[in-house]
Amino acid sequence: MTSISLRLAAVSAAAVLFAGAPRRTDAQIADSARELSRSGKYTQAIALFGKVPRNDSGWMDAQRELARTLTVVGRYDQAEATARQATAGARGRESWTTLGLVLRERGKRAAAES
Repeated sequence: MTSISLRLAAVSAAAVLFAGAPRRTDAQIADSARELSRSGKYTQAIALFGKVPRNDSGWMDAQRELARTLTVVGRYDQAEATARQATAGARGRESWTTLGLVLRERGKRAAAES
């Protein structure tokens, strides 16, 4: 076999293995992100929280956790934007506390208390 044939065979084998691998559900993604956040792997957690689709029932929880994680690493602008976006959603009232906590952490006490 030539080197090109070997590469094609390897790519084909990888494609077959990948196709047979189970896909992670959105709930599993959110659970993995929470575990990463709890273990201090914030960058990885932030990336996974961002992969939970907006139409998923766990999106609101993921957004709250994302805002908290962003706050922990000092990315306050993103944390506030995430919390504000969540408050604008269908179940937005569930995120008002998170937004208040982010604002308080940023030193915006008056805005946090309103």
